[in-house]
Amino acid sequence: MRNRSAQIPSSLEPAVNNNGILTVIWFTFLQNLYKICRLDIPLRLGGVLNINYAPVSNISPSSDLMAYQIGKNIINNDGDYLEIEVWGIFANNANVKSISLVFGSQTLYTIGPIAFVGGAWYMKAKIIRTTAISQNILVQSSTGSFVNIIGTQNLENNILVKCIGAGSNGDVTQESLIIKLSPNN
Repeated sequence: MRNRSAQIPSSLEPAVNNNGILTVIWFTFLQNLYKICRLDIPLRLGGVLNINYAPVSNISPSSDLMAYQIGKNIINNDGDYLEIEVWGIFANNANVKSISLVFGSQTLYTIGPIAFVGGAWYMKAKIIRTTAISQNILVQSSTGSFVNIIGTQNLENNILVKCIGAGSNGDVTQESLIIKLSPNN
């Protein structure tokens, strides 16, 4: 008897189901898993890149609050979609305060400066890569504003996403930073 090692057939060979255990679905799954292990299939995973929920308050007059660095080439295909959500609260006093959402070297949106007396703030940015050095960005804020921006970040470099709070000590608190990536396969 000849000794033969088992091989996963190519996608052109039919799936053989002699004993009822191997179905086309399992065959396809195992075949794709084998290709991934051989690095034949580029693996593009999306989902949540970051969730930060430990509250951070500003230090007078202005300070970075939460931040996350998106690694270079993470957003590497035209059409890749990034979503950033941030929120927090303003101190219950009459001090002038502001909060800014920053993507790389660009300030996407600033709430304030204004004398907010307490209350919550919220911003959400939707970023679509159009080229390696340009993005289409839509920002929504709790003030009811929608702003469309042309991004100019080089996505082949690391990109820092952060909020900057300004006011007296503790006037601006960021409570969350969530970043999600949806690759354009």
